[in-house]
Amino acid sequence: MSKKVKTPPPPDYAGIAKQEAQIDAQTYDRMISDSRANQVNPWGSQTWTKTPLNGGADRIVDGVNFGPDYEWTMTSSLSPEQQKIFDAENASKISQSSLLQALTDRAKGSMGQPIDTAGLQEWQLSDSGGFDLDKFLGIGSDAAQINLQNNVGQLPAREQGYQLQAPTESMTAQALMERYNRFNKPEQDRQATRLRDDLISQGFSTGSEGFQGQMGRLRDQQYRQDADVVDRAVLTAGNENRANLASELAKAQALWGEARAGRGEDLNRLLAGQGEDRANLATLLAQQTADRGAYLQGTTAAAAGDQRANDLRQKQLAEALMLRSMPLQELNAFRSGSQVSLPNMTPTFTTPQLQGPELLTAAGLQGRDAMAAYNAQVAGQNSFMNGLFGLGGALLGAPTGSGGANILKMLGIG
Repeated sequence: MSKKVKTPPPPDYAGIAKQEAQIDAQTYDRMISDSRANQVNPWGSQTWTKTPLNGGADRIVDGVNFGPDYEWTMTSSLSPEQQKIFDAENASKISQSSLLQALTDRAKGSMGQPIDTAGLQEWQLSDSGGFDLDKFLGIGSDAAQINLQNNVGQLPAREQGYQLQAPTESMTAQALMERYNRFNKPEQDRQATRLRDDLISQGFSTGSEGFQGQMGRLRDQQYRQDADVVDRAVLTAGNENRANLASELAKAQALWGEARAGRGEDLNRLLAGQGEDRANLATLLAQQTADRGAYLQGTTAAAAGDQRANDLRQKQLAEALMLRSMPLQELNAFRSGSQVSLPNMTPTFTTPQLQGPELLTAAGLQGRDAMAAYNAQVAGQNSFMNGLFGLGGALLGAPTGSGGANILKMLGIG
């Protein structure tokens, strides 16, 4: 009969993790030790010293022994030549520091004091205050008082001529119209009354066409008589008015002649006055031009003097500002100079990158392989047992006395 297959034990992951942590610590210490190589070069040397901590006792955490802790110390030593250079540079730095402090104190004192303008040129501005447009325009203003606007409208008032009388109604025409109205109008009324009575007696009604035609012809005849009388009155009045107008025009012409003669005398006096005013104006304008020129020349000269004085003031202020800021500029120039540096001892080695073994991974792979072998053995045993069970069933069904019983005895089953 086959042996029973035992299940493989699981990996001890906790123990393996502690072992891996211990190996990692040892690997780290080896990397640090390998990176602390002593150096010797033309500039000097760099050496490392390893000093144990806590009296060299091991550091144990959660049952893992990480070994003793150490403290590393690097010591740099310069060659005699480099040491002399280093000492000289330090002495120079000390001297520069003293100079820097002196410059700083000087700049602080200079910037802490305001600029003294007591001895500088004063700002200049002419008493006139520069060019004054109102004052300039006011020079020679007397010229504006001369009246050059004299014209005909300022001449003495004179009679402009004889005023023509409006035509009056003709006495003759008025008499004719009064006589006509006094005698002819009543007669025309009587004619109209007789004609009306005759037409009615003849049987015409007042609204008939024949009645209206007869009365209309009578009225036309009377209108023509009235028009003839009016025409004669108008002709008579026109003749009288023409005669009166001729008389009026003769009077007006005589008066206009007198007015023109007086107007000519007034105009001559006006022109003479204007000529005198123009001469006075020319004199005043010439004086005004001269006075304004003198004013402009004076203001220009004063402005030029002010400009020269103010330019001097600006130059003095610029010089004072330069002297005040010079200590600060010297300090900045000194501070921006090149700095002294130590010789660079470049390492000639590289730190090795060590890596500890991955015990957890190896333990996992080992456990996986053990379980695979176990599973294969279980599967083979199961297959063997299934074959035996099949064979046993076949033998049990065979006739008595056959060779099956002997086979079972040989297998140790019967």
